[in-house]
Amino acid sequence: MSERGTFLGHRLPQYMRHFAKTAPSVSKNTFRLLVQLAVNIIEKRPIVDGALQKVEGQVGAVENLEELFAGVFFIINTFLRLPAGKVKKDQLAEDLKELNLNEESVADLTSVLFGPKRANWELSLAADTPRWPSIQTLNWNLDMAISQSESKVFEPCIALELELSDGKKYKFHVSLAQFHTLRHRVAALLAEISSLEKRAFFKQ
Repeated sequence: MSERGTFLGHRLPQYMRHFAKTAPSVSKNTFRLLVQLAVNIIEKRPIVDGALQKVEGQVGAVENLEELFAGVFFIINTFLRLPAGKVKKDQLAEDLKELNLNEESVADLTSVLFGPKRANWELSLAADTPRWPSIQTLNWNLDMAISQSESKVFEPCIALELELSDGKKYKFHVSLAQFHTLRHRVAALLAEISSLEKRAFFKQ
């Protein structure tokens, strides 16, 4: 892999190693059948039992067929979940070559992923992606609460009221110490995000 990394990320599943070893010898027909099977899954078409065995029935025995299909699906699924325009066509082709795909397979998969059905596939995957409710409103004010210590004195705290996108509302109090802990952790997270955005892949 190049220093800039690929759109698949730096940490690839174990089966992608087998994929990269076998990919150069995969025939055009075999690769196209695997791509079509992956697309059928994304389009939620019925998949019959023994689908991979049917592929072998058409093209003959294929080494590491399961890993090859897993790799094809991983590539397509990962690409379609990226923001539109994040990966250009020429960059996709270069990244696929780094996975040892031959020229015909690179051309076929690039054509498929930048084809007219791409928007529909992205919507299909987005619909299946679990989403947590987002914060719609956040109100806060200073308040006083009884401490948890034995002295039971009143201590300043922050009263928070959240309303989420699913309509649920939550009210709770946090101590000043808890608030400062939260503030420091958010600041650390933002610093980490800023550091990640400076890497080469995010600047493309």
